[in-house]
Amino acid sequence: LILTTIVIISTLLLTDSAGIYLKERNREFIGGDISLTANFPIDETLISSEKGFDIYKASRQSTFSGTLSSEANAIPVSFRVVDENYPLIGQLELSQGLTYRWPAADEVLIDQSVASDLSVNVNDEVVWGKIRYRVSAIIEREPDALVSGLRIYPRIIISPAGLARSQIDQDLLRINYKISITLATPPTTNQIDTAIETTSEKGYQIEVAGRTEGRTSRRLVIVERFLVVTNLITILLAC
Repeated sequence: LILTTIVIISTLLLTDSAGIYLKERNREFIGGDISLTANFPIDETLISSEKGFDIYKASRQSTFSGTLSSEANAIPVSFRVVDENYPLIGQLELSQGLTYRWPAADEVLIDQSVASDLSVNVNDEVVWGKIRYRVSAIIEREPDALVSGLRIYPRIIISPAGLARSQIDQDLLRINYKISITLATPPTTNQIDTAIETTSEKGYQIEVAGRTEGRTSRRLVIVERFLVVTNLITILLAC
């Protein structure tokens, strides 16, 4: 009976703690207060001041897969192209105590998996297409790592200038586009409901902090359940 009581209380506490933690970091996982993603260029007017949103700042990103190489190896990677406002929420944590700065046209940031597989470190060179780039930093954690960690390939971050410098025909890339915004004042429920309905009809994936709709929110539910089950198993084994 005592063991059962301990397990029940622990489960309730863990469920509550996991839920609070994920809700507090909801904006960080989404990348802002609202984000739109699509596999086609985004019509930014859908979540603009014209629709009544009091936008504080916006960040535009795109992702696609490609091949990165070094003298040691060549591997598939997941590119993330970011503008100067990225990240809007949270921090991009780097190894060696480095502070994030927007990469120059001839620079890339890579995660530890890329560094290990290509046997490169900071200031070494990697090749994309026929163009060489300098590794400016190694990524330890992205702000949305808990949900974006579900991607297949390891990460490389470049700037739009870095993408242009590659001279690769972008029409050949399967690009996913994203815009994230932070708001100066909270939107009304009607504004959010209208935005969700309008963007969904047009084929966009919309994420709104504090709302249960959207792919990120569904992933957070999965993560929350995983954390609870993992900790519950740990408690049972300890008993």
